[in-house]
Amino acid sequence: MWNCCCCIFKSCCRRRRGAVMMCGDGVNDAPSLALADISVAMGEGAALAMENSDVTLMDSNLEKLVFSLTMGRRVVRIIVVNIVFSLTIKAVVMGFAFAGRASLWAAIISDVGAMLIVTLNSMRLLPSSKKVKNIQASLSSIAGTGTPAAASAGVGDVGEVVV
Repeated sequence: MWNCCCCIFKSCCRRRRGAVMMCGDGVNDAPSLALADISVAMGEGAALAMENSDVTLMDSNLEKLVFSLTMGRRVVRIIVVNIVFSLTIKAVVMGFAFAGRASLWAAIISDVGAMLIVTLNSMRLLPSSKKVKNIQASLSSIAGTGTPAAASAGVGDVGEVVV
């Protein structure tokens, strides 16, 4: 039976483009978690599922998974912007230096200025006090009722997500 389920899961994964993320919490999800590109186990699930997964959530709150994915995308985007900005500033100053229009002090000031701008741009990732209060309020309201995703998915499988 397990081989049949694994073959079906593998064939579904091969037909799709992109990475396949599987979220599971029990022993029956372990083969699918092992075959998925990215596997996420719920912390309250079976030890076999946690052992076969790439990421383990400490509770069954799927909103934390969504938050992690969106935060990861934001981090990568800001890193790329910072690198492009820094290299552009350095290229401009090098161009002026090769033309004989920039001194050592101009290079130092532009380098320190770019570093400050890149640092301030990265600080946009830090949560503001308003966002922290909103997150705490939503988590406290969810803690009493359970997650909406878990309630709609039922007690069994959580399912797969194509990223």
